[in-house]
Amino acid sequence: MARDWAVVGDATDSGGRVITGSPFTDIDGKPVAREGDRAVCPAHKGTFPIVAGCDVRTIVDGRPVALDRAVLACGCRVIAAEQRHVFLEESADDAFGQARLDSARTSFEPRSSGSELALERTAAGRSEYALQFLVRDQLSGAPLAGARYAIKLETGAILEGVTDAGGRTETVRSPTPELATVRVLYCCEGEKVMCASPDPDPCGC
Repeated sequence: MARDWAVVGDATDSGGRVITGSPFTDIDGKPVAREGDRAVCPAHKGTFPIVAGCDVRTIVDGRPVALDRAVLACGCRVIAAEQRHVFLEESADDAFGQARLDSARTSFEPRSSGSELALERTAAGRSEYALQFLVRDQLSGAPLAGARYAIKLETGAILEGVTDAGGRTETVRSPTPELATVRVLYCCEGEKVMCASPDPDPCGC
């Protein structure tokens, strides 16, 4: 089951709105909502923090990210509908699930610094952090197969590759939490021409 990340502007089931979010990380210009961020609730006549329904394995700027159906202190719930790019996918046979960032070409530009790797459990029972990016065409929404990308880790390491037939990058894994950012390599803005530069920053061609 996929659950979208909540952002500022998302509604609540009582007719309110999420009004605070991360000062550093956004999706399409909307700050990501986390545990402790607040929403207005007209039913209970006040503003209340998000207290449950967050993914404790995915930390955004120091707090667990809030998901669709996250619970406010007043008991009402967040309805995540303002963005459809980033979500948590939980499979039936994996209670831990895996965070995936479903991205348009510009979703990871300057203000969004990426996401901490989401905790999952290996077959051997050990815990590790893993993150996989799903790249979509910004106009059609279709997964971009065969797109060159570069993933930069907090350590400075750069992993390069080509998206698979489903538009997914390789899965990045680490024994400890680490930030990861991704950039699809294009030569010219507005043209789907792959860039030959291995640098994950804009190539300036």
